[in-house]
Amino acid sequence: MLFKKTAAKKPLVAVCGNIFFSQIVQKFAFSLLLKVFSTGFSFLITVLLARQLGAEGYGIYAFATAVMLLVSIPVQAGLPELVVRETAKGVALGELGKVLGVWRWSGSIALLFSLALVLLVIPILFLLQGNLSVQLFWSLLFAVILASLMALCNLVGSAVRGLNRVIAGLTPELLIRPGILFFTLAGLAHLTGMQLTPAIAMAVHVSAALLALLFAVWFLLRIMPATVRGSHADIHGKLWLRSIFPLAIIGAMQAVNLRTDVFIMGLFWPSDQVGIYHVALQVATFSSFGLQAVNMSLSPRFAELFAKKIS
Repeated sequence: MLFKKTAAKKPLVAVCGNIFFSQIVQKFAFSLLLKVFSTGFSFLITVLLARQLGAEGYGIYAFATAVMLLVSIPVQAGLPELVVRETAKGVALGELGKVLGVWRWSGSIALLFSLALVLLVIPILFLLQGNLSVQLFWSLLFAVILASLMALCNLVGSAVRGLNRVIAGLTPELLIRPGILFFTLAGLAHLTGMQLTPAIAMAVHVSAALLALLFAVWFLLRIMPATVRGSHADIHGKLWLRSIFPLAIIGAMQAVNLRTDVFIMGLFWPSDQVGIYHVALQVATFSSFGLQAVNMSLSPRFAELFAKKIS
């Protein structure tokens, strides 16, 4: 034969589609793996604290955790979702000034709300100190600080995810914080022989959240494109405020649905009953981590595709 048959070349659209699909699958797999580790650490922390604190002590810790999640609602207020969307959109369209702008604007809002939360709640706790046990008072005090740290860490992680570094953006919240918390608590309980209390557990949680936040900030500064760093911040505060309203409503409903039961039980029921209920609740909620992994890995990609008008 004078001519050899050549393999038919795949259309460019098919090749790009395969690459896109493979990236989605890889990010989903790694996100799922991170969620598995996070779920495993949460389970181990629950078992460790339940054994060390007892039903009453763990009930105090669970109530403080529920308070932390509820008071963090106004601090976050839909900001992480906005940062993921606007960062991915700005990078896709080359609007790097908007990327820097949304980072600065959301960071300022989160810091302002965090300061307002501390100035409002901590004086109330001191006014109620006579009606609270020592362990509950200090646990709630640390919970307020923890709410601000976790909100800021989530915000920085969202910026990293918006830069299409999904795994790195999830690592501080899903791996570093629970990992440090578990190994520190286990070390204190089994290596030093220290008797853990709810207040000590919350203080360790604050330390773990602070280290996770520092890592997230360091990584964001490390991967921040030079073009973003050198651009002029383009801030659209009014537009973003309107955008975060529905996101804030959804986030608030999720947080309320997640922890309102524990909060109400902590107000009216004995702490030991709250502790037993929370252990059972933690076991029941471990089954939902797959759906959360899908959402966290795909949301920045959806924002990028919408900005490019790709369907």
